[in-house]
Amino acid sequence: NKTNMPILIPTTGGKSEPIPSGTHQATCYGVVSVGTLPNELYAPKPKVLIFFELPHERADFGEVKNAPRTISKRYTLSFHKKSGLRADIQSWKGKQMSDDELTKFDLVQLIGSNCLINIQHVIKGDKTYGNIAAISPLAKGMGKEPMISPRLYFNLVEAIEVARKTRELVDFGIMPDWLANTIKKAHEYTEFVGGTGAKPEPTENQKANVASVDIDSEDVPF
Repeated sequence: NKTNMPILIPTTGGKSEPIPSGTHQATCYGVVSVGTLPNELYAPKPKVLIFFELPHERADFGEVKNAPRTISKRYTLSFHKKSGLRADIQSWKGKQMSDDELTKFDLVQLIGSNCLINIQHVIKGDKTYGNIAAISPLAKGMGKEPMISPRLYFNLVEAIEVARKTRELVDFGIMPDWLANTIKKAHEYTEFVGGTGAKPEPTENQKANVASVDIDSEDVPF
C-alpha cells in the first residue's frame, strides 16, 4: 500500500513565510466546492475548500495594508463517519452530530463563523508550509471577530447550472486565478465545456486506494 501524501497548502496572499505555528483565532470567509478533480493515485472524489482569515496575523499585500493573513483547508466532500470534514465540523461545533443533522448541514453557514485553528508546520524540501491540524470553538470569554475579507462562495455544480441557463461561461467571481485554474480541471467543468465527456472509470491503482480516500480524506492530494 502506498503511504498517504500530506496536504501542503502554502499560505495565501503572496507571503513566502508560513503563518506561525500554534493556535490562532480565525474567521471563516469562504467555502468553495471545486468539483471532482483528476487524481493518478486515488479514485477522484468531489472536493471542497474552506477559507479562514486570521485577524491577529496581519501583513501588507501590495496596496492593501495591514490585512489579515489567510489559509485554507481542503476536504473530500463527504460526511463519512471517518472523514476529515465530519471530524472538523463536529470539533468546530463542539458536539457530536447525527447523520441526519449532517445531511441537513449547509457548509455555507460556516461563512462568518469564528473558531480556533491550530497550525502545524510541515517541511518539504527547502520550503515550510503551514497546515491546519485542528479546528475548535472559541474559548469561553473570547470575543468574536467580524469578517474582514470579501465573502468567497462558489459551487461548481450550481455555477454550471446557471451558465447553462444563461448560455454564458462559468462565472468564477472574485476568486484568485490559481483557484479558478484548479476548478477548470474538474470533471464537471471539462464535461460542460465539451472536453472529457463521460467520467472515466477508476484505474486498478485507484480502486486499491479507495478506502484511504474515505478514511483519510484530507490526506489525499488533488
